[in-house]
Amino acid sequence: MVNSNPRRNDLGDALRVACDTLRNVWEFRELGRMYDHYTHRANIIQGGQLTYGRDAWLERVTQQLTCFPDARLFIDEVFACEDESGNFRVALRCTFVGTHLGHGVYGTPTGQRIVQPWLLLLRVADECIAEEWRAVDEVGLLRQLGWSDEAIRQAPPWGFSALEAPEVQGEIERLQGQLPPDPGNARENFEIGSFLRSTLHRLWNRRMVGRSDAGVDHYFRGHGNSRGERYGAQDFQEDVLGWLAMFPDLAHHIDDLIWVGGPREGFRAMLRWTWLGTHDGHGWLGAPTGRRVRVSGLSLLYVRNRRLTEGWTEFGEHTLWHTLAPSPAPVEPDAAE
Repeated sequence: MVNSNPRRNDLGDALRVACDTLRNVWEFRELGRMYDHYTHRANIIQGGQLTYGRDAWLERVTQQLTCFPDARLFIDEVFACEDESGNFRVALRCTFVGTHLGHGVYGTPTGQRIVQPWLLLLRVADECIAEEWRAVDEVGLLRQLGWSDEAIRQAPPWGFSALEAPEVQGEIERLQGQLPPDPGNARENFEIGSFLRSTLHRLWNRRMVGRSDAGVDHYFRGHGNSRGERYGAQDFQEDVLGWLAMFPDLAHHIDDLIWVGGPREGFRAMLRWTWLGTHDGHGWLGAPTGRRVRVSGLSLLYVRNRRLTEGWTEFGEHTLWHTLAPSPAPVEPDAAE
C-alpha cells in the first residue's frame, strides 16, 4: 500500500530527480548524471530480465544511444506516491523517438525513424533512483527497423541477465487445491486498490471474462504492445480469451500498485504485474510448445465511475517470443563427409 498524499516538498524532489535524470541522460547525452542520481547498486528490470548496478546500466544506455544518436525522450505523463518506508514511487509514460543511424546491436544502420512507447516505475530514495522497472515495445521497434517476425523470435533479448524460471517448478497458484479460485470480492466501500485487485483477479484468475464489463467501460481504450489498439469491452474480452486459450493455467499476480486521484476527478494507477502459465494452447504465438513462462509487465490504468476507461500495457514481449520460438533444426552432416 502507498500513501497518495505525501509531503509536497519531497514529492517534488522525487519528480524532479526522475524527470530531469531521464531527460538529461536520454536526450542531452549527459550520461555522467547517472553517477549523481542512480545508486551504485541500482536494479534495472525490463521484461523480467535484470541489469544490476549503475555502471552496467550506463553501458546499456550508451549502446542504445549509439544506435539512435538523435534520440528524443518525451515524458507524456508522470505521477508519484510515497510508500511506508519514506521512499517514493514515480510512474512515467514516455515516448522514445530516434533515427537508426549508428552501428550496434540492431545491426547495420537503416535510417529508419522509430517511435517506441515506454512505461517506467521508479523507486527514488534520498534523491537517487534505486530501482527502475521498465516495460517497452521492443517487438514494435524491431518491426519498424524491418525485422521479420521470425528473425525477432530467433534473436535473444540483449543487455540484460535473464531471470529464468528454475528447473524445479511447483504448481501455478491459481486454484485452492481442488477448490475454485478465491472469488476476489471487492470491499463494499469503494477503494481504488481493492477495486483493481478484485477486478483483475476475477477476470484473469476466476475466468469471469464475460463479466468484465462490470468493471470495464463500454468505450474502454487499450494501448500498447505489438498487437495494436483495442476499443471497447468486447475487444478487451477477446484479448483476454486469446491469452487464456494459449496458456490455460495462466495465473495473474499484482506485485506493486500506486495511484493518485479521487472519486470526483478519477484515478490513475500504475500496476506492476506478473503472470505464470504453460504454453499448451494454440493462438497468435504459434503451436503449443508446453513451455512454462513467466511474463512481467506494467499497466497504466484510468478509472472513472468505478470502471476502467483507458489503459496502456507493455511487457517483455520479445523475451516471450524468444522463449517460445521453436529450436533450430539440427544441421545434418554432409553425406560426403
